[in-house]
Amino acid sequence: MAAIYQADVWCDDCADSIKDRLWAESEDGATFSHRVDWEESVGYDDERSYDSGEYPKDCDDAEECDCPQHCAAGLGCINAEAIDDDFKVGYFFGNSLTTDGEDYVREAVTEDVAAGCVDSVACLIRMPYYDWIDYDGIGTCEGCGDLAACDSEGFCVVCAEKVPTMTDVVFLREFDGDDVFALFPAHAACVGRTDLMVCYAHAGQHGSASYDYCNLCAEVTDADEYSDLFDELQRAGYDLYVISKDRYNDAEYADSRRQEAG
Repeated sequence: MAAIYQADVWCDDCADSIKDRLWAESEDGATFSHRVDWEESVGYDDERSYDSGEYPKDCDDAEECDCPQHCAAGLGCINAEAIDDDFKVGYFFGNSLTTDGEDYVREAVTEDVAAGCVDSVACLIRMPYYDWIDYDGIGTCEGCGDLAACDSEGFCVVCAEKVPTMTDVVFLREFDGDDVFALFPAHAACVGRTDLMVCYAHAGQHGSASYDYCNLCAEVTDADEYSDLFDELQRAGYDLYVISKDRYNDAEYADSRRQEAG
């Protein structure tokens, strides 16, 4: 729930703070030990008896609106949400949006991304919450991970130019051990064998791994677990693009190995 007071919407805690202040500032407030007793004495216990301009009234914080609703206390909100170390916004209610409200959010995100302001309220709070809105191609780039206007493949302009020159890699854990190795599905390990792919590990470095063996290996998705190997490959001159295991048997990789294997 939330409260409306003087034409603004406030979170519950900030509304309670306002009520406490009005109670303390009232002429007879000091004669009451509890705010609820004072509210009853002046008629504020019955919301039908007063206007929200003089005292907070409960309201539905999920009510459909033409824009996202935040607590009017802003930076001073008791439940303020931090955007960064220097900036906070009032508590976000997550209210429903009208069609105009969805347009409002979409336009705000589009403008902020175009301006490079991806750490804005629109991008960090509203866009993730209203994730069903079509943001006209804006999303997390598959390459760099930044929020940007992306092409149909999910890449920003910079990464879309880099991807063709990058080496696709998937990180797997040995079937019969704990070591992590890198698999390059587009590259055949030897002539005449399309089922053997180039791989790389800390021990032994470049080698080969069969398609059947790799099917038995678990994918390593936690970047912390393969970061050392990733960095080693980068130092060796690789510009890597990490893919998921369910993609390494795509036809494009098989075609590439077929061409290399001869």
